[in-house]
Amino acid sequence: MADGFRVQLDGFENLMAMLERAPEDIRVMAVVELEAAAKTAQGEAKAAAPSDFGILRNSIVVDPPTNNGLTQSVSSLADYSAYVEFGTGTKVSIAADPALREYEATFKTGKNIPGMYARPFFFPALYKELPLMVERMK
Repeated sequence: MADGFRVQLDGFENLMAMLERAPEDIRVMAVVELEAAAKTAQGEAKAAAPSDFGILRNSIVVDPPTNNGLTQSVSSLADYSAYVEFGTGTKVSIAADPALREYEATFKTGKNIPGMYARPFFFPALYKELPLMVERMK
């Protein structure tokens, strides 16, 4: 079983280096924006997550920030999060994003296991929010 998954909104090394050298008021504004982006992505993912009993939706959290607030993480902690996101068996569809392909492929199995279709909720929310956050931080 998978142990859920986590994505950090800190993959911008140049921006991070620049913010670490920036005046305190700029860092504070960046932290506020990163927190808002993480919470927005969390809300979008929760709204898009399939729900029978609310377990999956309630497992989507914003983790405590690290790196003086410059690292924000959004996690889906339900053990089955990745199976819902990517599908299982022969019904796994490999995304166009090269960063996800290898991970998604781990859910694909042989021809005789029908599996479950993907119901993406997590990464679409992140992919929607990330460019908006970057634009707001310019």
